[in-house]
Amino acid sequence: GLTQTLRWTTGLDADLYASSFAPAGVLDIDGDERAGRDAMRTVIEQEIRFRQQMKDQGKTPRVLFHMETNVYWSFPAPDRATRAAYWVTYVREGKDPEGLSALGVGTSADELQRLDGEWLITRRRISLQP
Repeated sequence: GLTQTLRWTTGLDADLYASSFAPAGVLDIDGDERAGRDAMRTVIEQEIRFRQQMKDQGKTPRVLFHMETNVYWSFPAPDRATRAAYWVTYVREGKDPEGLSALGVGTSADELQRLDGEWLITRRRISLQP
């Protein structure tokens, strides 16, 4: 089975996010593809800049919460795995409970490969439709 140390952070960590992908890993969000770890870092860095802009404008920066359900794993080969799930992303803007709302829903499909003993994402497809 898939056993690997879970990497967890409460903040935006571009290096941590990038390290979950293979060096040439691909992130495909509804056909908009990004490849390589530098591109994965950029995804997080863009969110960091967006939150800083909100702060600079005197607004409370948003916080995103990603939740998944109906997660399905398969292992077509000893060093390959696939993972599929439904997801919903919530956003909190401000401090009040009323500031929590659904930002989006969809599906995700990951292809993973064990490289040098570590499971890494080779392709992540995110669809913005369930």
